[in-house]
Amino acid sequence: MIRPILTSSVLLALLGPAVTAAEEAPAAAQHQEQVTVAVGNLASFGIATEQVEAMVVAEPIVAPGWVTYNPQGEAQVGVQAAGKVIRITATVGSSVKAGDILAEVLSPGFVEAQNAWLIKRAALATADLAIEQAQAIVVRGQQTGDGISKAEMQRREFDLKVAQQARITATAELAAALNTLRLMGGESFDLDQLAKTGVAVQTLVLKAPVAGQVIDMPAVVGQNVSPEAGPVATIADASRLWVVAQIPEAVVTQVQVGCPVELTGFSGARLAGGTVSHLTPEIDPHTRTGRVRITVTSSDQLRPGMYVQAAIVPRQAGASAPVLAVPESALMNWEKRTVVFVEERQGENAVYRPRPVTVGAVQGGHAPVLSGVAAGETIVVQGAFLLKADLGKNSVGEEE
Repeated sequence: MIRPILTSSVLLALLGPAVTAAEEAPAAAQHQEQVTVAVGNLASFGIATEQVEAMVVAEPIVAPGWVTYNPQGEAQVGVQAAGKVIRITATVGSSVKAGDILAEVLSPGFVEAQNAWLIKRAALATADLAIEQAQAIVVRGQQTGDGISKAEMQRREFDLKVAQQARITATAELAAALNTLRLMGGESFDLDQLAKTGVAVQTLVLKAPVAGQVIDMPAVVGQNVSPEAGPVATIADASRLWVVAQIPEAVVTQVQVGCPVELTGFSGARLAGGTVSHLTPEIDPHTRTGRVRITVTSSDQLRPGMYVQAAIVPRQAGASAPVLAVPESALMNWEKRTVVFVEERQGENAVYRPRPVTVGAVQGGHAPVLSGVAAGETIVVQGAFLLKADLGKNSVGEEE
């Protein structure tokens, strides 16, 4: 919804303490070419700013695209043992940290794996005891020479070797049981507690392996899940996004990896910048377009699934030298001059003054600046019409 144009009196009534010093001066001195806005109210009035910088000014290739998650920023969470979901603690859209609990699954297979480890652990202890006994018998025979025959001594030594081999087997079986248990329960499973109590934990606790947002949670309480059934939840890092755009076949050869891109909504508002990071080698036979992947430099205003317009600076333009430029949306006609509104922060207020500029022809939504502003200065790129209207109201009031 577009806000109505506000006069200075309306603006200042709404902004409270954010007033210009000119308001307290006599009426004859009130006309100053500036508007003051409280910083906290900038967003509500639709005022956005950017710093003036050098760029390649060229007519871009504009293509439709959509926002998607970077697969490298996704993590799927599943089970390694069949069971039934008994608790869910996260839903689609939930923000989670690494280690947060997502769900709990009642798993007989997990219980069986714990019991197997306990049994193998006991078997190893039994094998150790058998070795101690067999070794003691052999040593006693060697030391006392209690009249045993050579054959009997050999038999005792053989029994010791059998006990030692049994221990090797028990050790391997315990390690295998532990591997299975770790696979099912994860590295966070409390093995010491199991060894201490001998009581198996009945539930698998599924935790988030990474921080992010839950984008899929197909499981529900009471549902049977298994390793073959797919993930119980999918988590994605919302700060790592891609844009996929479709480039017409006629201009696809003008696009290459590294081309700068500006992403806008279909309203024309700038959303983010990025660069082309991948081009598909084939052309879609139905749409006669090629797909490009754009890596986004800032994703605060983007949402997965959102449709955007991608303005790609073509390869030929990339060879041109960057020049100081401003967005076309920043240019205003004021008192027969082309101006941009320059921002100056004064404490909790932002002061905007029209600055005459000389610009070249607009290309790709930007105009090269010949004079008037310098690199690094902050100008209004969205909502400048509101500031212009406010200054215009002041001028009309004085003429009357």
